[in-house]
Amino acid sequence: MSHKPALRKIALLSLLVIICLGSTGIGMAAAPANDWKSIGPWSNIQILAIDPKTPTNLYATTLGGIIKSTDGGQSWSKANTGLPVDIASALVIDPQTPTTIYCAFYTHGIYKSTNSGDSWDQNLHSPYGNIQQLVIDPSSPTTLYAATALAGVYKSTTSGATWDSINTGLTSVNIQAIAIDPATPTTLYAGTEGSGIFKSTTGGYDWSASSLHLGNLNVSALLIDPGTPTIIYAGTKGGGIFKSPTAGADWSEVNFGLTNLDIRSLVIDAKVTPTAVYAGTVDGIFRSTDGGTNWTTVNTGLAVIDIWSLAVDPVTPGMLYAQTQAEIYKTTDGGDSWNEVPRDLSFFEITALAVNPVNPAVVFAATKEDGLYKSINGGQSWKRVSNGMLDVSITIVVINPTSPDIMYAGTWFTGIYKSIDGGETWSTSNLGLSNIHMLGLAIDALTPTTMYAGTAGDGIFKSTDSGAHWTSISFTMADHNTGPIVVDPKNSDNIYAATGDGNGLYKSTDGGANWSFANAGLTNTTIVNIAIDPLSPSTLYVGTLYGMFQSTDNAKTWSPINNGLGLNRMIRSLLIDEQTPSTLYAGTAYGVFKSIDGGANWEAFGTTLVNVDIWSLAIDPKTPTTVYAGTGDRGVFKNFVEYRLSLPIILSDH
Repeated sequence: MSHKPALRKIALLSLLVIICLGSTGIGMAAAPANDWKSIGPWSNIQILAIDPKTPTNLYATTLGGIIKSTDGGQSWSKANTGLPVDIASALVIDPQTPTTIYCAFYTHGIYKSTNSGDSWDQNLHSPYGNIQQLVIDPSSPTTLYAATALAGVYKSTTSGATWDSINTGLTSVNIQAIAIDPATPTTLYAGTEGSGIFKSTTGGYDWSASSLHLGNLNVSALLIDPGTPTIIYAGTKGGGIFKSPTAGADWSEVNFGLTNLDIRSLVIDAKVTPTAVYAGTVDGIFRSTDGGTNWTTVNTGLAVIDIWSLAVDPVTPGMLYAQTQAEIYKTTDGGDSWNEVPRDLSFFEITALAVNPVNPAVVFAATKEDGLYKSINGGQSWKRVSNGMLDVSITIVVINPTSPDIMYAGTWFTGIYKSIDGGETWSTSNLGLSNIHMLGLAIDALTPTTMYAGTAGDGIFKSTDSGAHWTSISFTMADHNTGPIVVDPKNSDNIYAATGDGNGLYKSTDGGANWSFANAGLTNTTIVNIAIDPLSPSTLYVGTLYGMFQSTDNAKTWSPINNGLGLNRMIRSLLIDEQTPSTLYAGTAYGVFKSIDGGANWEAFGTTLVNVDIWSLAIDPKTPTTVYAGTGDRGVFKNFVEYRLSLPIILSDH
């Protein structure tokens, strides 16, 4: 029986379906929605704020936006929806309705959330002039004040919807701190850069000098005793702490015991005693139990003492938080001892990424400044796993392909570390190394006990016992900065080593015993990275200081492949899809680029990371549509290739 009528019917109906779907904007199968999502880990904490009614709710601003904890800092989540990519300069919580939060940014003004940070809206009429601090009238929270570094003080009586400049009487518009009298909120104090303190008793509409004894000191922090508001403390840059018991009429220096006079933060824990005052400095935390007469350091437990700000739990006596650039510490005993709050969200420079080849949900992110972070859920949350590492500046991470619990991390100052428990703990693996500045690490996929390490200035070392012992094997390039390194996945004798000091590529065909140049066709020999086709290892790619090159003959000759990449762009990172090796990814200072034709043509991959510096790339080996990108200052991003609707159509001839 002939099937031609049925086939014609199928073809005709399929065409109609395609036309209809196209007219409605629904794609048939492939039109992928490619873009990137920030997944952490975040650092560079700037501001910490505590919910005044539910103090287990914490908010912190980072270079990646705002993060939130609802369990006293034990875990964190992002609270960024609607926020710009910008640096926050001030954060304040409504004391009566803590679900309302205001955040000021350096270049985007003020944003407001009315749902505890779940979403944010921009205030289109924000004050001008680099906002340094926001404060809220405790008796009338629709009234806010903004201290700016360029335009003095602004006031809003409409919950931030509109603002007015209120600078009458101010001789300086560089306002660094502002405080409200909790008993008489029309009384305010403003600390300036170089002109002391000003006071207003009219809700900011008129100001007068209130610090004749402070001279021209820069006032960095102001604190009012909540129980006795006539007592005021002023922290300065270089002059220490001053105290006024007379609502600003008179001031005296109270620095006895302070070893650092640059005061960044002042808080009082009135629940313990009205005289319990704390000062945050670059030399740690100082405590006074007598209203500032005497100060002692209380740094026990602080691994980092460069304190940026302090915050007091409004309910629990003796509970405070201290914030450094990348850490948050907590005390429950009034500062006698401090414990670090878990940091699964901290923004860092990501120098290397690695994905577990057996369980791709396990991802590692190496940082330039704070060791290694691990995620067991594809980047949804992170924890720091640097136990045993003396050096936190990691340059490369590699995972044993057959036993992924075995890992290696190369560092800049202390050589190589090895883990046998999936990165949870580490020990040094440097025996035989004469150089501990690591630029490259490679594992032989056919014999994973064999490894190669590239150094800064001493060439390559080889280990045949999983890193227990190392031997130099590169006398011809002993003085070179060597790395990265790749090993032919089908022939262990073939090894390729890049140099970052202009000497190009070296090749060995005898397991590293001998090396020769492999630079024919390379017009730039400062090589930043190298990749090898896992299915056809005669094909290699190198990213250089000025573009990308390809070889299809085991590195005998090279040709440039930069169409779409831009002119003379440094290729910071390079990645091959192991399932489809014609698909390549390149990380540049202008974002991620992708090629689906073996590098012949490139195009920008997604829009979120345009003009973002990409330092590292990694791919999910089982789901290669999932790609990770490590940035120079914004943490890790993850790309999800989500396919639109695909409709299988089954037609009957009946």
